[in-house]
Amino acid sequence: MDIDSKILIAAISAGSAIAGAAITQIVSIFLSHLDRKHKKKNLLREKYEELALLVHESNSWINEQMGARSLDDLKSEFPENARKATVLAHIYFPKLRQTCEKYVNACAQFQIVLVNNHQFHPDYDCGTQATNANLEALAAAVEYVRSCRQEIEDKIIKYSRSYAKA
Repeated sequence: MDIDSKILIAAISAGSAIAGAAITQIVSIFLSHLDRKHKKKNLLREKYEELALLVHESNSWINEQMGARSLDDLKSEFPENARKATVLAHIYFPKLRQTCEKYVNACAQFQIVLVNNHQFHPDYDCGTQATNANLEALAAAVEYVRSCRQEIEDKIIKYSRSYAKA
C-alpha cells in the first residue's frame, strides 16, 4: 500500500465518522424540536381546559352574589374564576381576550346593580332586595352576564381545534 491509498482510506474513515456525528446531531436536534412542539401543544391544551373549567365554574359566583346577606359580603367577593380565565386568555389565547374581558366587565356591572339596589334589609338576600328595588336593571344585568358567558363558551368550542390539539 502506498501513502496515497493510506491517506485516502484515512480521509474516507474520518469523513464517515464526521458525517455520522453530523447526522446524529441533526436527528437529535430534529427530535428535540418535535418534543418541544409536543410539550407546547400539551401545555396549551391543559391551559385551554383550565380556562373552559374556570368559565364554567364562574357561574356559581352569580348565585353567591345573589345570595349575599350583607353589602360587605357582596363587595368582598370578586369573580375570581372569570378573572383567572381572562389572565389565561391574555397569556395563551389571544382570540379569547376581548370576550373574557367583556365577561369580567359584565360581572362587575352585575355586582354594581346589586350594590346600587341594596336596601339594607337584614332578612333578605341581595338578589331579593335588587329584585324588589329594580327588577328591570337586575334582569338586564343577569342577561348580559349570561350572554357574555355564552359567547365565551361558543368561542371555546369554535377555537378548540386550534388551541386544544395535542
